[in-house]
Amino acid sequence: MKNQTAHGELIKADMMHLKMAQALNKQWKRQLHYVELILNDIMMLLMNKILLFFLIILTGCGKAEITDFSDTACETIVFIPYDGVTNEEIASYKDSFKKLLDSNFPDNKYQFIIEAPQILPSTCLNDFKTRLRADRVVDYMPLKPHYIFIGVTKSDISLPLHGSKDYGILGLAPHRGKCIVSTYRIRNKQLTYKIIMHEFLHTRGLRHCPNENCIMQDAKGHIKFDKMKVICDSCKEHYKRKKSKLE
Repeated sequence: MKNQTAHGELIKADMMHLKMAQALNKQWKRQLHYVELILNDIMMLLMNKILLFFLIILTGCGKAEITDFSDTACETIVFIPYDGVTNEEIASYKDSFKKLLDSNFPDNKYQFIIEAPQILPSTCLNDFKTRLRADRVVDYMPLKPHYIFIGVTKSDISLPLHGSKDYGILGLAPHRGKCIVSTYRIRNKQLTYKIIMHEFLHTRGLRHCPNENCIMQDAKGHIKFDKMKVICDSCKEHYKRKKSKLE
């Protein structure tokens, strides 16, 4: 009888150990999954940085597309296609942006580079994991003296704004050297260059303009491409003053 009781206790102990082992196994699997996600993000970040490094070396001033480039004082505008934006699309946006830039600021010198398409890491998502958090994207983007990085994504971007924890926006330029633009809310993608110009001018220190025809007008939650027709004289002068301080 005692042997049977002892045998039963051993079986219970074995079962308990088995359950504990299974629970630990599940926990380790979850931990490993999180580690894999973090490692994937780190690898993606490193690959993007390495790609940017070699791209800049290979495309240097002699091979990049050059606009009125005659000395080393020019700035370089780097377009980065993110999350589904193709090289053809980014080239089209860049060409329209360049025409607008040249026509309004003919005395300025810029050279242009288009990077290879990239995927943003999961660390750039908002807290709800539903959209890209615009400020996190800008923080992730590279930064370099005399370079202006313009990221363009097809994904929706947002910010805690106007009393909302997740307010959808078209673009963000919180930094002098970089900005992000989303085509998600733009029906006519060919007009994306206007938003790019708007954010680019923010990187030069310009604020929103009260002129309803100016590209620097505040959209206030509404897309107004039909009214974004010009860069007004006031904004042009303000740009020239800001630009001279940066040089």
